[in-house]
Amino acid sequence: IQAATTGIKDADAVSHLSVYPNPVKGEMNVSFTTTANQAVELNLYALDGKLVKQLGAEKNVTLFNSTFNLADVRCGIYLLQIKTGNKLSCRKIVVE
Repeated sequence: IQAATTGIKDADAVSHLSVYPNPVKGEMNVSFTTTANQAVELNLYALDGKLVKQLGAEKNVTLFNSTFNLADVRCGIYLLQIKTGNKLSCRKIVVE
């Protein structure tokens, strides 16, 4: 019997992703790079999958660096979804 590795390695949509501060109090900074000039969308989702806030979209991005105001978002745990092309990256965000 030979051992075989099975599974799928998820490829992140971005590299060098930095989200801070986390937990968030008011403003959140997000920075990352992409592998090629691509359209980028950022959205904030509740853990039940509901869209809480559309954070933005940009075209032709290789280096992204932006600050988002989350003062209007209720305290809780959320997922930051970053979409580039057909790839997704998600990070857990705590809003205080």
